[in-house]
Amino acid sequence: MTRKVVQSDAPDEGASITDTQVLRSHIEQTRAEMGETLEAIKEKLNPQTMINQAKETVAEVTADAAQQAQETIHTVVMDVTQQAKDTVSEVTADAAQQARETVHAVVIDVTEQAKETARGAGARRSAARSPRRRRRSAAPFTPPKTRWLTWPIPRRRPDRAW
Repeated sequence: MTRKVVQSDAPDEGASITDTQVLRSHIEQTRAEMGETLEAIKEKLNPQTMINQAKETVAEVTADAAQQAQETIHTVVMDVTQQAKDTVSEVTADAAQQARETVHAVVIDVTEQAKETARGAGARRSAARSPRRRRRSAAPFTPPKTRWLTWPIPRRRPDRAW
């Protein structure tokens, strides 16, 4: 802070005393201001103050990093979970379709083999019988009704190929 000292034009001793007093008061005021400035600098450079500021900064940065890590982990977990769900759904649908196709093929094969076996057994019986004991009409062979054979055969879905 600078102050303008007004000097009078007249060489008056009373004026020089006043000027001296004004200068001294300015010097005292400047000393006081410099003392305050030095105290502020001293406080800023105090090791304990610097340590406390560093601790606060580290705490803030750590909290921000932890929050960002938590958000990233949450996002990644949600993405992986969704991908796993999608994959399980696809694999399950494909496995179910393959199982249906396999069961259908096995049922057809077993039915055909049973028919062939029955035809062969019927032909052997007919040949072994005498013509007198022959029945008028023989009923065609029907495979026994079991739960396994009556399972509904899956229909072909238009969106899936056999």
